[in-house]
Amino acid sequence: MKELPPSLASSVAGYYWEHITVGHSEAMTFLLKGKEDNLYLKIQPKDSIENLYDEKEKIAWLRGKLFVPEVLYYGNNGVNEYLLVSELKGFNASDKSHE
Repeated sequence: MKELPPSLASSVAGYYWEHITVGHSEAMTFLLKGKEDNLYLKIQPKDSIENLYDEKEKIAWLRGKLFVPEVLYYGNNGVNEYLLVSELKGFNASDKSHE
């Protein structure tokens, strides 16, 4: 795992990381399992086609209009972007239960 920015590293300390491979995002996506809550972390190169800053802004715009996760952290260290969000309860749209 790449080294995380210090403020992000302290936010995710103690979580169990599970790599999520479903989807077509350029980002590496992780489910962070905690004792009381779960979080999702996306990490992607800054020069990707889509950027995580725009995703953060879209979530902020949708807040109060739709049920969206809470943005807990966004950062850009010049090499990678990082987006940490809360988990939404429910089923993934690609879940087999929808078949």
